[in-house]
Amino acid sequence: MELRYVARADAREGTPPRLTGEEGRISLNLATPRELGGSGGDGVSAEGLLAAGYAACLLSALRYEATRQRIDLNGAEVSCLADVSGQDDTFQVRFSLEVSLPSISGDQAQALLNSALGAWPFGSAHDQQHPAVRLRSEGGRGVNNALQEVRQEATAGRGYGG
Repeated sequence: MELRYVARADAREGTPPRLTGEEGRISLNLATPRELGGSGGDGVSAEGLLAAGYAACLLSALRYEATRQRIDLNGAEVSCLADVSGQDDTFQVRFSLEVSLPSISGDQAQALLNSALGAWPFGSAHDQQHPAVRLRSEGGRGVNNALQEVRQEATAGRGYGG
């Protein structure tokens, strides 16, 4: 496989910890969520950045495939949950993504999503667990309801996926 692009980001400890990258286009304060033993704060969590990266990368793959297939992606949206579960000092993160393609009919939307998943690096990597990806139907439960369900399970002590 031919190397086509390299991205770089640097995280530095400090008060507050900082993340920089993409030749100066990214500059963020970092914070660890209270739920993971941190103080919370005004920064962005690493888990939030991972979720943002997964969502942005899948949207990029959808845009790539839509351009190739001459499909209009007007209103497309990708939402990602990064669910962190753990016990003692061992943690794991699982990702689930939901895609909304309101300007595309059901069968064509599913075909486009399938094509995009083939181009999406996180969907085609062989050395990692694949995240769950589903196409949101109008009136579906939506990522906000899914997030609420995950938080309810965690609060009830059932952890991820109960």
